Amino acid sequence: MNTLCDFGKEPRIDTNLRESSFAQIRVYSRFLLIALSVVSLTGCGGSSSSGGKSSLDAMAEKLNQGAVQEKQAAKEKVAADAQATADAKAAEAERLATQGGTEVTTDDMQRGSKMTRGGYLQTTLKGGIRAEQKLNLYTVQHAMNLYYGEHGNYPKSHEEFMEKIIDYNGIVLEPLQEPYEYYYNAEDGELYKVAKQEAVEAAQAEAAAAQAEADRKAEAAKQ
Repeated sequence: MNTLCDFGKEPRIDTNLRESSFAQIRVYSRFLLIALSVVSLTGCGGSSSSGGKSSLDAMAEKLNQGAVQEKQAAKEKVAADAQATADAKAAEAERLATQGGTEVTTDDMQRGSKMTRGGYLQTTLKGGIRAEQKLNLYTVQHAMNLYYGEHGNYPKSHEEFMEKIIDYNGIVLEPLQEPYEYYYNAEDGELYKVAKQEAVEAAQAEAAAAQAEADRKAEAAKQ
């Protein structure tokens, strides 16, 4: 029979029972962690025994599809850039081949063409060069007028112009910037600039090579 002294004392818990309870809690905790891991991997309503894809599989597939699409877009851009380059080269080759003769000016001449910085000294030097070149063109025209006055006609071919006007009068024609050269038109008795034939052929070959490269990249983009 309990006495008054027994009241207020804490009940004694069996040590073995307490250790057993702690062990069970640890086991239950581990089981709970494993269960949560399985649920997170499979997802709620995710994969099933019927073979459905898990959320991770679906995410992986989506990422893979995105990578494939990006790769394809990159191929198509490379092909488009190559075609744009080929079109530009083809247009330049066509321009050189069909532009015909155009008037020669001092801006077409090599000497002085690289003086682009400005400044007093360079501007003065370039002005002197351009003045000499204008005088050179005037000398050609003056020789042409004298020839016409003596013969009643202008030279009848480019070769005759070079012989009777340029060489005979000791005139040195200023070199033109690439890819141009002088051309005398016997029909109107004028001196023009035209694209060199080798430059036209080189431009056409370059355009053809660029188109072949564009075709190759376009075919690669389809694969």
